[in-house]
Amino acid sequence: MLEVDSIAMTFGGVTALDGVSFSVGEGEVVGVIGPNGSGKSTLINVMSGFYRPTGGEVRLGGTVISGRSPEAIRRAGMARTFQNLRLVEEMTVLDNTLAGMYLVATGGRWLTPSWMAEVAGAVGARRRAREMRASAQDALGKVGLGDKLAFTVGALSYADQKRLELARAIALRPRVLVLDEPTAGMSVEDADTLVRMVASLVETGAQALSLFLVEHRLELVLEVSDRVVVMDGGRLVADGEPASVAADPRVRSIYVGGE
Repeated sequence: MLEVDSIAMTFGGVTALDGVSFSVGEGEVVGVIGPNGSGKSTLINVMSGFYRPTGGEVRLGGTVISGRSPEAIRRAGMARTFQNLRLVEEMTVLDNTLAGMYLVATGGRWLTPSWMAEVAGAVGARRRAREMRASAQDALGKVGLGDKLAFTVGALSYADQKRLELARAIALRPRVLVLDEPTAGMSVEDADTLVRMVASLVETGAQALSLFLVEHRLELVLEVSDRVVVMDGGRLVADGEPASVAADPRVRSIYVGGE
């Protein structure tokens, strides 16, 4: 499904990623751990089109997506969340979700170039609007916000705002969902609930969905992941099943300080 092949990323004379390679299979949950500065966020920014890699390729379904714009990558089937919330507080929960869907559907443009084309396609446009609304409501229901569609974002708790950020990504019906520390700033209880809920979507969803999860809580990553990737100093130092990665001496030394 997703292949990261020998990705390198340098900023001036600083190497942030150095030949990183791994894959994410269809319906697989791959967790990513590593200390601060290990290259996790840089990797996500390369995968999602915010950085153009200085070497290597990222492929989605066999098609090279590295170097393409974030909008093109979203349309190709990858959606991501951010560590910091990117919501409009004055808008409702439903409208925040729909806004992201419309921007992707129109290639980042709010309006079509010609109002005549809009009128000519009015029937199709109304059908697409109904489909988007249904998809948004379905995504919000999956994250537990189905009864808060009309709430403004400013009226939500922080945990619910994080759920909304997740729903915006799910509503795009991606093939690969990339989560960049989705539990940052959340309580332990809320974080556990959110991550387990996301993992359950992969297990029970009718649509094939792969999950790439960057999360700082080692025990949570080991619990919900099919495979775990460990990064340090811009390099991949371990890639395997959770039990084998947890027992790897290199991981114990890098991530939990060894014995």
